[in-house]
Amino acid sequence: MRLFERVVFVDWSAAASRGPPLPSPDRCWVAWGGAQQRPEPRYCRTRQEAVDLVRGLLVERRGDALVGFEFPYCFPHAS
Repeated sequence: MRLFERVVFVDWSAAASRGPPLPSPDRCWVAWGGAQQRPEPRYCRTRQEAVDLVRGLLVERRGDALVGFEFPYCFPHAS
């Protein structure tokens, strides 16, 4: 028995500017999968691109989904 039809996780970026054309580790990445499908994570140049991708993934396959975001909840204090 599966609890979720789709699992989506987003590595969120603190950068507000558009990312470079080639994948960068310090930008948004989206990984998703299901029981039979686990594509490679996708690089997103902007936050809006990541949001649109997640929205599309959830609309594409109806049913229960687990969606997780990695947000920075604080930043180090500069001394």
